[in-house]
Amino acid sequence: MLARNLEVEEIEDVYDHMGLKDFLKSDGRLSAKRYSVMMRALHSASYISEENSQKLLLYLSQSPFKYYIQSGLEKDVVFSHKIGISEEENVFIDSGIVYAKNRSYILTVMIKDKDEQASKKIMADISGKVYNYVKDYEE
Repeated sequence: MLARNLEVEEIEDVYDHMGLKDFLKSDGRLSAKRYSVMMRALHSASYISEENSQKLLLYLSQSPFKYYIQSGLEKDVVFSHKIGISEEENVFIDSGIVYAKNRSYILTVMIKDKDEQASKKIMADISGKVYNYVKDYEE
């Protein structure tokens, strides 16, 4: 929503204020790493209050987009996420927090130069493998 209502310079000022200097690429796009940084900031409530972080994560968990990472998860697993699509550049990204039974984790997958159907399958496969590893992991 920020990107739709503010100029790149204004967004950079917000990120600078939050301690996230050089957050955006020079053309205003976000990298996969930056998506992950934002998810971690929400998960740890390190930039906004815990109450507001929880509200945002609740909204993100209600996303109607269930085709990418979420399609590799079990149906009852909560997933707070944000997707990004650039059809003209053939880029698809999904980034979020998976609330697995024993622990939560952040997963971000960005696919470039594949069509949407191939991207969906790749993301679902990666997500399923990571989820099964985390779910079955014993310390």
